[in-house]
Parts: sequence; C-alpha cells; structure tokens
Amino acid sequence: MRGWRASFSRSSSRSPIRRCSPCSNNSKPQSTRRCTRSSAMRTAVRPRLELAALVLAAGPCCADAQTPERIAPDADWANAEIVAVTMVNYEFVPDRLSFRRGVPYRLHLENHGSEIHDFSAPEFFKAIELRNPEVLGPYATRIVVRPNEAKDMDFIATRAGSYELTCADHDWAGMTARITVE
Repeated sequence: MRGWRASFSRSSSRSPIRRCSPCSNNSKPQSTRRCTRSSAMRTAVRPRLELAALVLAAGPCCADAQTPERIAPDADWANAEIVAVTMVNYEFVPDRLSFRRGVPYRLHLENHGSEIHDFSAPEFFKAIELRNPEVLGPYATRIVVRPNEAKDMDFIATRAGSYELTCADHDWAGMTARITVE
C-alpha cells in the first residue's frame, strides 16, 4: 500500500495503528486508512481543478470570437475604406473621425512626433469588430504608436454612437479627438 506505513504501539495487547506517511510524526493516530490532511488537500484543490476545466472548456468557444473568419465573412477587405490619422505635436489630425456601421475600414495611424502616442478609445473598441485584434496589445483599450511608426487597424463598426479618443499620455496637452459612428 503506497504512502502508508504501519506503526505499532509498544503494548502487544493493542492492534496496529495506521498513520499516513506525511502525518506519522505530528498527527493523532487514525483509525481508518483515510488521512485528514490528504482529504483537506483534495477539498482545497478540487475547486481550482474544476475552475481550470471550465476555463479550458470555454476557451475554444470564446477564443475565436474575433477571428478574421468570423467577422463579416462576406466583407471585401481588399477594398476597405482607408482613413488616415496622423499624431504629431500633441494632436490628432484630423480630430473628428466618422464611420458607418457595417462598412469595412482600415484605420492607418502614423506618429510623426518625437514621443510615443497612443490611440486610446476603449468605448469605441467595444463598438467595433476587429479583423486584427493583436494591434490593440495586451489591454485591448489602445494602440501604441512609437515615433516614426505606422500601424493599421482593420474593423467594422457595429454600434452607432459618439466616442472619445485620447492619447492617454498627452490628453492634458489637448491631444483628444471625437469618433462618430452612424
């Protein structure tokens, strides 16, 4: 029996007392073969294993929610409307952007400044379907563009509204704009 060690008391009139190996020095004798520490450990670990199984099971159905194949499969991305935005001297040029729902767009961002700028519009990003979500980076709320760098974002707007656009590092200097989806 793996993990179990029989411990015999010195009195010959008693039957052997079994203790599990990890508990044999510090625990009370167990009359059964089940160790309370092992049982407590199983109880503590089980919810974590169940949660891990749930996350793994949900992963495949959620992971491809924003893949190119699932976003407007009949959209003509080769003819997407290109909208260019330049970031320079603490401003977005143009500072008013307008999009129509259901139309494929390629937003071309260029940083002509000497500092890092970002295109931060969390509510707008919730109102679009991205063809290339990796452009948003780890937080999915902004696109960071380094000096003399350009990035493209392919998307289709799905929800009408007016959205605030800022450079999170330079909004204090007036680097803000407005996005409208009709």
